[in-house]
Amino acid sequence: MAIGPNNAEPITPPPLGEGTAARQLARLPLVGPLLARQGRRATAALMAAAVIVIGGAAWIFRDAGGLVFAGAFLGLLLVAGAPAARAAIRPVAALGLAAAPLGLMPLVFIAAGVVKYPPGVQLAIGLLTLLVGWYGLLRAEWRSPGNPIRKPPGDPSPSATPARPPGRAGFRWTQVAAPILLPAALVAVAAWPLLDVLEGSGEVSAFLFLLAAMLVGSALVLRLLGYARTRLRALVTLAVGLALTRLAMEAGLFPGHDWLTEHAPGITTGLLMAIAGGVVALVALAEIATTTVLTRDAAGELSGAVRFAAALEAPPTKLWVSNWIAFWGLLAAGLAALALLLSVVAASFGGGAKEQFDEITGEPILPGRPQTPPGDVERDEDLAEMYSPVLVFTEDQHWSPTKVDDYLAGAWIRDWKTRGTADLPEAPPVDALPTQCPGVIPKPCYELTIRCPTAESDCALKKDGTPGEARKDEAVYVRVERREDWPERGRDDRDSPNPFADVGKYGAATQFLIQYWYFYPYDEWVAPVLGGMQFKQRHEADWEAVTIGLSASGPLFVAYSQHCGGTWSEWGKVRVANTPSRLRPLVAAAEGSQANYRFAEERRAPDWGKCAGVPADTMTLVSYASNIRDETGSAWSWQPSEHLTVTEATPPMSFVGRWAPYSRTTLDNFREDIPLGGDSAGPATPPFQRLWQHPMRTIFGGGNWHHE
Repeated sequence: MAIGPNNAEPITPPPLGEGTAARQLARLPLVGPLLARQGRRATAALMAAAVIVIGGAAWIFRDAGGLVFAGAFLGLLLVAGAPAARAAIRPVAALGLAAAPLGLMPLVFIAAGVVKYPPGVQLAIGLLTLLVGWYGLLRAEWRSPGNPIRKPPGDPSPSATPARPPGRAGFRWTQVAAPILLPAALVAVAAWPLLDVLEGSGEVSAFLFLLAAMLVGSALVLRLLGYARTRLRALVTLAVGLALTRLAMEAGLFPGHDWLTEHAPGITTGLLMAIAGGVVALVALAEIATTTVLTRDAAGELSGAVRFAAALEAPPTKLWVSNWIAFWGLLAAGLAALALLLSVVAASFGGGAKEQFDEITGEPILPGRPQTPPGDVERDEDLAEMYSPVLVFTEDQHWSPTKVDDYLAGAWIRDWKTRGTADLPEAPPVDALPTQCPGVIPKPCYELTIRCPTAESDCALKKDGTPGEARKDEAVYVRVERREDWPERGRDDRDSPNPFADVGKYGAATQFLIQYWYFYPYDEWVAPVLGGMQFKQRHEADWEAVTIGLSASGPLFVAYSQHCGGTWSEWGKVRVANTPSRLRPLVAAAEGSQANYRFAEERRAPDWGKCAGVPADTMTLVSYASNIRDETGSAWSWQPSEHLTVTEATPPMSFVGRWAPYSRTTLDNFREDIPLGGDSAGPATPPFQRLWQHPMRTIFGGGNWHHE
């Protein structure tokens, strides 16, 4: 007799031709008399034909909602309590039940998003997560008689527990060792390729995240093995396991994708997924047939059909083994959720090394007040030099800010007509870059590229290819705006919107805005993650900015551009270079990405989740726990030898284009450069960026910017 999920009572559909559907057919005016004369076999044949016709029509008209209709029809049969439909859906329901404990992972990510919320919110979300996880995902299986560590209700005898079959030796060593050694071996196999993540980290959050990843993989395998309680379902386990393995190869989690692509290109993930779906459907139909055969009254000698059905429904291994495997999978899923939650909690206390302090006093170098108020400084160039930031980099930083001239000397330009072609003209000098788009072509309409097809950073290194050459002091492009130059409705001679708006804490007080725009020839952010994998973000050219807001008497705030957003801090918390005036902010630029931070740390988690609209700090904690870090340091400093004051009409700010054809994020593991999403647009000339057009609204208006 078939075994239901979690040892549920078997379903006993009536013989074909004698069920509810057959009785409904017998009531039809013309069909009923015919079936009455032909008997039960004709009724069964008509029912089978109806199923084939309905299924075929649903597949043919799948693009017009046919599959929706078929699903609704099956749901109607389930609601009506049709035994055959219940038997057919049983293996699918059991497969979903086997995967249910893995649903704890999304709940943990939700809980991780409130780690920095008030204590009451944390407590409420933690309690809610526990209750939802227990009652929605774990309670039914934990209370099931199939749980090997729990006695069936109402039977206190030890012999009633499936995990303790009677025998002369009681618990044999195989009965204890096998359920323990199997998950231990699977955890060891899963852990081996992931140990590289701890190299150079040695932090609690990274270790716990690694442990959670190993436990998730082990839980997935164990739950799938525990699902194989019959030989029919063992076929589902095999098919689904092969499809998931091929998917892992395609994702680069396991080796072998390139070999299969070369020697067996037809074995694709889609094909194996389709085969797995077909096997599930066939097993669902076989469940109907086998339960129908096995529930008939077989008097005397068993028929061949009964023997065959019994063979298909027989368990491939001892039931207590399946129970133990499923239990260990359940336990692994719960421990993975706990390890992941502890990992992000530990990450909330992380952040790498502390900020740098003055070597003599041991205190942070706090900013000063200007001897000459900004309102008394007449020349924009003098303001720009007075507050010019000093950038600090790690030892391995490849690029420092530079003029765009060298970049243009090795670049090509394409317009809206030549994009995607190989024959491109060389980019003109900075003074000859296009400043207008013809006709109705939207801005920005041009693109620059240095033709780096493999997106390797070597394309953008200095001529001698050494990081040391990047330490040469060069120029910064500075925009200085005075509120008095912008009447309420803007200025007729300026193509940009009014940059001033009474937004945020300093909206009304801000009388001057100074934006320092730094141009880097390349952006390559590489972050090691699990198992030696690398998370990479790359694009040619990079524009980053530091914005300083000033009142008539002195500085108010400093804003730092970062990954698709940024942070701002009031002037009193800004770290400054150790100069007599203490007016030049010290800015830590992250290695490769050039994201700007208020002070240097060894490792910090970028809040790149803001780019996808995820609440602030949610992905920051997960990123830190999973070792996705921005490396900052103060191995060497950079300050410009030239301040080039610009407006939107000054080259290169007048260029109506983008400085790279794309921005690409990839994951490098057993496969190289797996795209994570599609390519996004490359960086545009600053006047086409929101930070230039609406600086006050961008910095203080929420969105991807926040206070630090």
